[in-house]
Amino acid sequence: MNLSPAEAELFYDAVDDYYGLWEAAMGIKNVFPGYDEAQLRNTAESTLRGLLSKSWIELCRRIAFEPHATPLEANEVERVLTDPKSWMVPTFGEVEICYIATDEGQRATNHYRQIRS
Repeated sequence: MNLSPAEAELFYDAVDDYYGLWEAAMGIKNVFPGYDEAQLRNTAESTLRGLLSKSWIELCRRIAFEPHATPLEANEVERVLTDPKSWMVPTFGEVEICYIATDEGQRATNHYRQIRS
């Protein structure tokens, strides 16, 4: 399965760990270093929407930097993606919106989460 450079940048990091929306915008800078902040966020949002539409990632909510997260309900996704607060770097203890690769995404890309002992 071929991924665009932007999809690869956002998807492969999320195979092993949760990634905040703010990290997605920063990751897009690796692909498009000349983009300004608005372009980075817009590109990250559209790329994540594409991965969501394929069911390769899921959006979650967690306390910032904690190891566990709760998947968002389908009816929350649009509101969260369009809320500028969702894209801000959280401080410790704040709620963070993040994403992680799904089993379906891992199978489709043949890129699997490492087993941790």
